[in-house]
Amino acid sequence: MTTKMQPQNFENRTARAVLEPSRKPYWCVLERWCHMGYHRARGSGRWVTRFVPAKGPSMDLTIGEADDQAAADGVKILSFEQARAASRNWCIEQAIEAASQPLDDSPFNKVGAACSRE
Repeated sequence: MTTKMQPQNFENRTARAVLEPSRKPYWCVLERWCHMGYHRARGSGRWVTRFVPAKGPSMDLTIGEADDQAAADGVKILSFEQARAASRNWCIEQAIEAASQPLDDSPFNKVGAACSRE
């Protein structure tokens, strides 16, 4: 079960500092199919992203450490804006990959399979 799906303010260290440490991330919706989360730990938090496809299970990825205690370097430690861009980019990659996969129950697959039989 997902926790705290209402919009969250993750934009700065001060806003993130008031969030309670939790085993599950705090989530915000970037797009219907792309969510970004902040996992509050005892020390520095981390950014996570979730791709929600039209069919099938969602996929999660940790995209980096939050800039809670150290300055963002754009690689391992990410600011809110960097994490949001990385989250969107990863979700777009997943959406493109999902769109390129044939649907098992598609009538086009059945026609294609029938036409390729000899």
